[in-house]
Amino acid sequence: MFQFRDDSWALQPGRYEGYIQLGRSGSRKPLAENFCLIVSKKAVDEMSAGDDRGIYFFRNDLPKFTSSGKYSHCYVRETD
Repeated sequence: MFQFRDDSWALQPGRYEGYIQLGRSGSRKPLAENFCLIVSKKAVDEMSAGDDRGIYFFRNDLPKFTSSGKYSHCYVRETD
């Protein structure tokens, strides 16, 4: 689970690309990976309206997303 917070910025529809690095204990190498997130207008509207929990799932493993090159293995709002 990731949480992004910024009161001076609003999410817009589009494709976002990022890089994440997670440190690990001991002398193990950090885990590092590129990722992308595709945010639709529907997802932006839903998140802007808010709900009590403020939790929104983005996935890259559903057949409707993996069967098309449209999403290129990006994380997509599961309700899109």
